[in-house]
Amino acid sequence: MIIRQYESSDLISIVDIFFNAIHSIYSHYSVEQLKAWGNLDRKDELMSKWKYELPSTYTLVAILDDHIVGFSNINNDGYIDLMYVSPDYQNKRIATTLLKRLENHASKIGLKELTANASAIAKSMFIKQGFKIISKQSVIRYNVELYNYKMYKKL
Repeated sequence: MIIRQYESSDLISIVDIFFNAIHSIYSHYSVEQLKAWGNLDRKDELMSKWKYELPSTYTLVAILDDHIVGFSNINNDGYIDLMYVSPDYQNKRIATTLLKRLENHASKIGLKELTANASAIAKSMFIKQGFKIISKQSVIRYNVELYNYKMYKKL
């Protein structure tokens, strides 16, 4: 597996991973929640947003079999905003590898703590990597209530 920093030419691939990953976890969310979180009708809106946001964070992509199979990012305050892996590549330690690289970067720039708002699915991976739950949070997106977990890890 190759882990490298995000390049603007990666945008379409990672947006596709985002939507595919969300819609592959249908057993944990209602149809309304999936539409609010990953509505394919808003794909262009998301691409426009990430086009400017991703270069301003430390964003990594994971490449396997000559394809981008996952991505994650962290800002300068230690907040991990995105962590997604293609459904076809789940359980191959891709998210764990990305997270370790983010942790290394955070340590190099002097951060003492990482934070994340993890989905119910991602929560267990973060816990296995030493994160602690602060609280369960309710998030309203497009008038639909979603839940995530505010988490942290001391470095």
